[in-house]
Amino acid sequence: MIRKIRKILSALIGALLVAVFLGPVSPAQAAGYRCIGAPADDPGAAGLGTGMYSEPRTFLEAQSWWSDHKTHAHLGACLPADQTVRTGGTVLTAHWRIDLHGMNGYLHRLTQEVATDSCSACGEKATFYNTDSTKFRGPGIFWVTTSFDVGTADKTGWQQVQNRFEIKVADGTVRPAIRYMANIQHGKTLDHYNRHDTNGYGWHTNTAYAYARLKSSTSSYSPTLPYAPVKGNYSFIASHETTTDGVSKNITGWMVSVDPKLHADPPSTGLVLGSGTTACAPTVKGTCHGPRNVVWTIDTTKLTDGVHFVTIFTHQKDSSTKENTGVFKYPIIVDNIPG
Repeated sequence: MIRKIRKILSALIGALLVAVFLGPVSPAQAAGYRCIGAPADDPGAAGLGTGMYSEPRTFLEAQSWWSDHKTHAHLGACLPADQTVRTGGTVLTAHWRIDLHGMNGYLHRLTQEVATDSCSACGEKATFYNTDSTKFRGPGIFWVTTSFDVGTADKTGWQQVQNRFEIKVADGTVRPAIRYMANIQHGKTLDHYNRHDTNGYGWHTNTAYAYARLKSSTSSYSPTLPYAPVKGNYSFIASHETTTDGVSKNITGWMVSVDPKLHADPPSTGLVLGSGTTACAPTVKGTCHGPRNVVWTIDTTKLTDGVHFVTIFTHQKDSSTKENTGVFKYPIIVDNIPG
């Protein structure tokens, strides 16, 4: 009898976790879906409430560090990554959260586009543009709302939606970027994007692109972001790389961790799954790889139930005092309640 009661309670608690983090799942979805990992002040879709959207979304974040680990730009939003987008619903509204942490610069431009195998920047558009250096100036947190039509993709199928924000600083431009996959179904010729992955990168005028990548487990794209709760061992695939022009420096280090809190005092690197340095030559033109396609496994029983953030870092030292780092961060829901 006690065992039966425990099973009923476990089922009820499990359902509550899904409702809290994914939103209600009624047939009509009248109340919408709660974005996984959304900040408490995420505006949500019009009429649905804070953190709520009409389709499943997850909060993705990219960071671009410059000129050291204490000064960086965060770019995040609730996005329909790994979801199907159909005709009639291809115009996507997103609320972008930009945190200029210790950064004395201003928000300049957000550019959005879709990459397919035959069109590297379909529908390229500046959906936010500001030239007034006194507005949207950091340090500080800002919300920017944009709408972009992913239906401008010239092909149907899995394509990559690319979003890059430019922040003007004293010595150039800092550019955090998020790239995610969407299954765009709008009646055009079927052709899936070959260079598929979900990633965040960091960039500065004087440095390389520092990519932190979440990779698919198959050669043809399969969704990588977990919307359902995970339990026991959870695995994912990560890669680290930089691309350079032969002048800027290559990748020098990397790390993969869960729940790092680098703004804390003292800072915490969280649950570190792995970290290291690379043997790349400093200024070789082309791509420099850190660890590639590495399968990482998290024993989620070591984590509390609820939302946690997997974080991939790619470090690139420009000098003894300056570094550009690209960071990609995404949420998982841990649910290890017995039952």
